[in-house]
Amino acid sequence: MDACLVEKSESIIAKEVFDLISSYRRLPKNFVSCHSELCHSCMNIHYSKILDFIKENKPIVCILPAFPSKSPNKEKVLGNLPDFAEKISLGFLNKLCAEVSRIYPVGMKILICSDGRVFNDLLDISESNISDYKKEIQNIITNNQFHYLSTFDLDDVYPNLSFCAMREKLMTNYGNSKEVLRNSILAADSTRPSAKNVDAKRMFLGIKKFLFEDSLFQGQKKSKAQLHKESKLKAYELILRSNAWSDILEDIFPDAVRLSIHPHVCGSKKFGIRLVADESWITPWHGVVLESNNGFRLVKKKAAEELGAKLIFDEFGKASHYSLKGVH
Repeated sequence: MDACLVEKSESIIAKEVFDLISSYRRLPKNFVSCHSELCHSCMNIHYSKILDFIKENKPIVCILPAFPSKSPNKEKVLGNLPDFAEKISLGFLNKLCAEVSRIYPVGMKILICSDGRVFNDLLDISESNISDYKKEIQNIITNNQFHYLSTFDLDDVYPNLSFCAMREKLMTNYGNSKEVLRNSILAADSTRPSAKNVDAKRMFLGIKKFLFEDSLFQGQKKSKAQLHKESKLKAYELILRSNAWSDILEDIFPDAVRLSIHPHVCGSKKFGIRLVADESWITPWHGVVLESNNGFRLVKKKAAEELGAKLIFDEFGKASHYSLKGVH
């Protein structure tokens, strides 16, 4: 077969796979998607990695830092363990891989790289909660035969260390300074900011908001001003640890396509991807599933209850999600 035809065939397959993933892309608000036509920024990063796997006739490997643990704010979530929100999100990721296999029979795999153990102490989430959440995520993957998914976390990187020692070693080897992070965030307001700077500021503001909302639980006695200040400081530390986790994953899986639950602009090293619907950056671990005649979407638990939605239980009697179907 003519070498040019082989190369063209591989390129076409890579573009079709890229376009499929792009159809579920999570971009910042008011940012025009490039998925209808490959832009050079995305070609140079994500498309080229996909093409490399296809040229070697290997499964496309994606890594997704996600599914850390449930929010400690019970006005957002149903409990400490994964529920229907995680189930349908993992189901979507598995379905996406299955769709890729129809284009590229060798297939695609997504490695769920949980970052819960990386920063749970900052969020006052116990080690046992992290372990229980992790175990249930694996149970969902196994019991639902999500064959395209697998898991990886800090426990796999440093299996012989205590949880505290794991985090210390991660930051010693991969941690950056707060000053570098702060400068990157400030640079987002410059005349011509880089994609990295824009993403850094967006992530900082988003995580700061999440942390502040998580701190507004019943019974806490701190002022909002104090909570805002603490959320800002925690956001810096959380992002530093998240970046360290991202860097070690890049060392361990250098060829993998980098997915993210956060919105990212073109030219970013990570490709933002939705998990349920166009849920404006709410995650399965910061909300609940609300079912309506229009399908599923993620909302905060309090919002579902204020709408008068009915709490639905699974076959084991465990709270699963909310439904507006039949609610008048």
